[in-house]
Formats: sequence, structure tokens, C-alpha cells
Amino acid sequence: MVQIDSAFWKTELFPIIEEIERLSRFSRFNTRIANALERQIMFALFSVRTLIERHKLSQELLSQRIDVVAYPKRTPKPVTWLNNHDIDELFDVNAPKKRQLTLNFLCNQVIHSYILIPLQDGRKFTDVLVCSDRDRNRWLYVISMNRITKIIRDVAFDYPSRMNITYNPKRQDYDIKNYK
Repeated sequence: MVQIDSAFWKTELFPIIEEIERLSRFSRFNTRIANALERQIMFALFSVRTLIERHKLSQELLSQRIDVVAYPKRTPKPVTWLNNHDIDELFDVNAPKKRQLTLNFLCNQVIHSYILIPLQDGRKFTDVLVCSDRDRNRWLYVISMNRITKIIRDVAFDYPSRMNITYNPKRQDYDIKNYK
């Protein structure tokens, strides 16, 4: 049985960060750029979630909360594949709420995204709108591109040096926590 080598997954994040930063700035917008950016964000946060699930990140990193803006659902009308682009109609963008997300929750929002839209300001993408299939009828989250790349970079540099393993009889498995 082969164990995951976290160094492989983490070093592969650096070129993805560079690609996200490159795609975030453009001389002329086209949907191909937005799609490529979405793909790179998806790859990165899938890798991050893999590292979380395989206990390769420190508790210090995992305990950090990620500040986002959240727009509440405005209408009882469900978000569907046919209307998920009607952001202003479906979500109350005039009533933003401050929320704090865990890293795992953010990864799941992106991986299971029902809405994932990069927001453009001039010749760059500044933020991403995202909500999962599970949250689509409750909240739409806004996270800055700078925060996304910082999260990915923090994960890439996170190498725990201590591990605490405790058997959990309720789960019939071990609880594993890593520390710097």
C-alpha cells in the first residue's frame, strides 16, 4: 500500500498558483480565460481537500477561518441550472453578510459548485462567486482572488512536524491531528 506523499501534492500547487495569477489578469476578456481560471481553482482546492482528508495539514492552518461575504437567498424560487446566472434576482446582493468559513467547507463549495463565477473588474478577475449544490438555496459566497491564492500558498508551505493520533471508539478509527 502506498501512502500519499504530501510534498508531491503541495509542490504541484505552486504552478497552479502562478497559473491562477496569470489568468486573473488579461488584456482582453473571453470566456475561455474564465473557464481556465475556474478549472485551476477547482484543481487547487480539490488538491487541498485531498490533503485535508489524508491528514497532511496542520491544525494551525485548519483552524484558521476564511472571511467571506455571503449573500442570502432572496426568493423562495429555487436556484436551478436554467436560472443560476440570475444572481441579482436570486440573491440579495444589497444585504451582504460577513461569514467565516473553514478551509474544508470552502473546498467543498468549490468542488461541488452549482455556481462558480469569476467577477471581473476592468482587466482582471478580483473575486469569485461560489455556492455548492447543497448551499445554492441558502447562500452565495464571495471570496477574493487574492485570498484564494493565499490559501493555496499557505497549504503548499504547510509542513507539520508533530502528529497526535488517538483511537476514537465511536468512529472505530483514529483521530489524527498534526501540528507545526
